[in-house]
Amino acid sequence: MEFEVSPEPFNVRDAFGEEVVLINSAGQPIVTDEYGVALQPLQHGASYYLVLFPLLVSLIV
Repeated sequence: MEFEVSPEPFNVRDAFGEEVVLINSAGQPIVTDEYGVALQPLQHGASYYLVLFPLLVSLIV
């Protein structure tokens, strides 16, 4: 899926949800702050991948 972003700081959480990590083409995660905003700008023309991490909830009865 192709997704176009603006040049301003990219909020991964707002765009894709809390259960996603954005990975660059070198396999490194895009580091975000506590609000989900990428700490480094995304590079024009670069490829990024989404990795889903479903939340695991354990219930103690």
